Amino acid sequence: MKSNTKEMIQYGSAILMIVSAIVLVFFSFALTLAIGNGVLAYVGEAFGSALMIFGIVNYFRSQFNDFKADCNKVLDEVKREAKHETQTEENS
Repeated sequence: MKSNTKEMIQYGSAILMIVSAIVLVFFSFALTLAIGNGVLAYVGEAFGSALMIFGIVNYFRSQFNDFKADCNKVLDEVKREAKHETQTEENS
Protein backbone atom coordinates (compact mmCIF):
# COMPACT_ATOMS: atom_id res chain seq x y z
CA MET A 1 0.00 0.00 0.00
CA LYS A 2 1.13 3.50 -0.73
CA SER A 3 1.75 5.92 2.10
CA ASN A 4 -1.08 8.25 1.12
CA THR A 5 -3.74 5.57 0.58
CA LYS A 6 -5.49 6.45 3.84
CA GLU A 7 -5.77 10.10 2.84
CA MET A 8 -7.08 9.20 -0.61
CA ILE A 9 -9.75 6.99 0.95
CA GLN A 10 -10.77 9.81 3.31
CA TYR A 11 -10.90 12.40 0.54
CA GLY A 12 -12.72 10.01 -1.77
CA SER A 13 -15.38 9.21 0.80
CA ALA A 14 -15.85 12.90 1.62
CA ILE A 15 -16.26 13.79 -2.04
CA LEU A 16 -18.61 10.83 -2.52
CA MET A 17 -20.79 12.05 0.38
CA ILE A 18 -21.02 15.55 -1.10
CA VAL A 19 -21.85 14.21 -4.57
CA SER A 20 -24.46 11.81 -3.20
CA ALA A 21 -26.15 14.64 -1.30
CA ILE A 22 -26.28 16.81 -4.41
CA VAL A 23 -27.65 13.95 -6.53
CA LEU A 24 -30.27 13.10 -3.90
CA VAL A 25 -31.48 16.71 -3.74
CA PHE A 26 -31.61 16.91 -7.54
CA PHE A 27 -33.64 13.71 -7.92
CA SER A 28 -35.89 14.55 -4.99
CA PHE A 29 -36.73 17.93 -6.45
CA ALA A 30 -37.07 16.58 -10.01
CA LEU A 31 -39.50 13.84 -8.97
CA THR A 32 -41.63 15.58 -6.34
CA LEU A 33 -40.94 19.30 -6.87
CA ALA A 34 -40.19 19.48 -3.16
CA ILE A 35 -37.34 18.59 -0.87
CA GLY A 36 -38.40 16.63 2.20
CA ASN A 37 -37.09 16.76 5.74
CA GLY A 38 -35.30 13.44 5.43
CA VAL A 39 -33.43 14.62 2.36
CA LEU A 40 -32.40 17.83 4.07
CA ALA A 41 -31.24 15.88 7.12
CA TYR A 42 -29.10 13.63 4.91
CA VAL A 43 -27.64 16.63 3.10
CA GLY A 44 -26.74 18.26 6.40
CA GLU A 45 -25.11 15.12 7.73
CA ALA A 46 -23.25 14.44 4.48
CA PHE A 47 -21.88 17.98 4.20
CA GLY A 48 -21.04 18.08 7.89
CA SER A 49 -19.19 14.78 7.76
CA ALA A 50 -17.32 15.65 4.57
CA LEU A 51 -16.27 19.06 5.84
CA MET A 52 -15.18 17.49 9.12
CA ILE A 53 -12.97 15.03 7.25
CA PHE A 54 -11.32 17.83 5.29
CA GLY A 55 -10.96 19.99 8.39
CA ILE A 56 -9.49 17.27 10.60
CA VAL A 57 -6.97 16.16 7.99
CA ASN A 58 -5.77 19.72 7.43
CA TYR A 59 -5.68 20.45 11.16
CA PHE A 60 -3.52 17.43 11.97
CA ARG A 61 -1.26 18.11 9.00
CA SER A 62 -0.67 21.70 10.15
CA GLN A 63 -0.10 20.59 13.75
CA PHE A 64 2.41 17.98 12.61
CA ASN A 65 4.25 20.56 10.50
CA ASP A 66 4.36 22.97 13.46
CA PHE A 67 5.69 20.21 15.72
CA LYS A 68 8.30 19.29 13.14
CA ALA A 69 9.42 22.92 12.82
CA ASP A 70 9.67 23.25 16.62
CA CYS A 71 11.76 20.06 16.85
CA ASN A 72 14.08 21.33 14.13
CA LYS A 73 14.52 24.64 16.02
CA VAL A 74 15.40 22.82 19.22
CA LEU A 75 17.84 20.51 17.43
CA ASP A 76 19.54 23.45 15.71
CA GLU A 77 19.87 25.23 19.06
CA VAL A 78 21.38 22.14 20.69
CA LYS A 79 23.84 21.78 17.81
CA ARG A 80 24.89 25.43 18.13
CA GLU A 81 25.37 25.09 21.88
CA ALA A 82 27.42 21.91 21.45
CA LYS A 83 29.55 23.55 18.77
CA HIS A 84 30.07 26.62 20.97
CA GLU A 85 31.08 24.42 23.92
CA THR A 86 33.60 22.48 21.85
CA GLN A 87 35.09 25.72 20.53
CA THR A 88 35.48 27.16 24.06
CA GLU A 89 37.10 23.91 25.26
CA GLU A 90 39.56 23.98 22.37
CA ASN A 91 40.50 27.59 23.11
CA SER A 92 41.14 26.87 26.79
